[in-house]
Amino acid sequence: MIPTLTRPSGPGVVDGTAGADSIDNDYVDAQGDRLSDDGVLVWGDDGDDHIYDGAGDDQLWGGGGDDSLYSRLSYDGAVNGDDTLIGGAGDDYLIGSGGADLLFGDDPDLDTGPGGDDDFKLLDGDITAIGGGGHDDFLIDHHYGGTPQPISGDQHVYGGEDGAPGSPDSEDRLIIATDPSGAAPMNSLLTITGDEQGVLEYNGRSVAFHEIERVELGGGDDRVVVEAGATMTIVGGGGKDTLVLPDPVEGDPATQYELTLSGGSGKSGTLSFGDGSVLKFYQFEHIICFAAGSLIDTDQGPKPVEALQVGDHVLTRDEGYQPLVWTGARALSAADLAQNPQAAPVRFRAGSLGPDTPVQDLTVSPRHRMLIEGASADLMFGARQVLVTTEDLLALPLVDRIFEGPVTYVHVMCARHQILRANGAWSESFQPSDAVLDECDAQTRAELLALFPQLSQLSQFSQPAARPVLTAPEAQALLSASFPMR
Repeated sequence: MIPTLTRPSGPGVVDGTAGADSIDNDYVDAQGDRLSDDGVLVWGDDGDDHIYDGAGDDQLWGGGGDDSLYSRLSYDGAVNGDDTLIGGAGDDYLIGSGGADLLFGDDPDLDTGPGGDDDFKLLDGDITAIGGGGHDDFLIDHHYGGTPQPISGDQHVYGGEDGAPGSPDSEDRLIIATDPSGAAPMNSLLTITGDEQGVLEYNGRSVAFHEIERVELGGGDDRVVVEAGATMTIVGGGGKDTLVLPDPVEGDPATQYELTLSGGSGKSGTLSFGDGSVLKFYQFEHIICFAAGSLIDTDQGPKPVEALQVGDHVLTRDEGYQPLVWTGARALSAADLAQNPQAAPVRFRAGSLGPDTPVQDLTVSPRHRMLIEGASADLMFGARQVLVTTEDLLALPLVDRIFEGPVTYVHVMCARHQILRANGAWSESFQPSDAVLDECDAQTRAELLALFPQLSQLSQFSQPAARPVLTAPEAQALLSASFPMR
């Protein structure tokens, strides 16, 4: 709960002057008041002031001017209180660290007009930051002295609105700091729960935000999950970032959307939702739609296919856990699928291939191949386990085509062709071939050829199929024999 605050005055208040003051442990005001560790009230007055807190529960008021207010940095284990920092009028800079700090960009006790363009820096602690009017930036940081520091705390950020209801709003930004030390960047999870709101999980902390128009991620491999329609902008930043789009729900316009990609790379674009909201995104390496949540068994447990990286060990049917040597993705918009309906994905409903196979709906590309096994396959083709192209399995109940876009196909490749398990169903890893490479977009093909020059002459880069592959007529015959009652 946000307390009611009144601008301090009278005896015991550490007062600034009309000039630019530096109020720290050495500062003494005209009445002899100074900072202490027992909790103090500080009024900066006018001027561009620098104000520091003590070890107690302090209130720092910047007043007029472009002020800088600092809550004590507590990475060294020093005692720190629950401080309240109020920037006031002007473009202010506020740092919260340690304790349950409360940061205001504007003066809650005084009408300061439209509000300044304030900068907030959130370090450790249970910090609540409230921007007010103006273009406010909230920097989520974990560095002190140029090196990463341990972080904890549940934090809340409120960007604020400008002017009368319905008037244009200033752009408030939530930013993850980049690492100046050169250490390995940390990954974050950003969940968009509604218009200009969501939750950021990063480096041991949770940051719930509201009235934020733009989020800029850091240098890690970040994952953004969009649960509902939102008008805002998301920037991926460095690393391999993944955007996970909502599963459309019939009758819910906040989950119905049209994906438009720009630049031809699939890394930037817009989501136009049925409720009128528009989400813009930039610098994403993977955009995951219907395949979001498909779980691949790994040595670290089931992982979403879009989260897999080169070097991750996936469970194979024949050779235990094997490392991935390449991952890639191809995004297709609704317009792409309308022009090329044969590229539409195939969905296997839970139990469509047998009891708990898959355990939940699984969506794959039409040329992907599933493992089918049984006595009929052994009798007809001399192998108990065979691979069947998914579009040749559409005759089965609970298997259908999804023609509504968008969709992103995620590819994972091992050093040799393998059988992997996704959502409890066995199917193939990516197997390069002339036909497959011809279907890849130019960027994916160039990436594969750069990593594996032998692919330019596939006879020198042979990946024999892990199981016999059936033709369409053979698959039809097998289905008739194996699934007569389905």
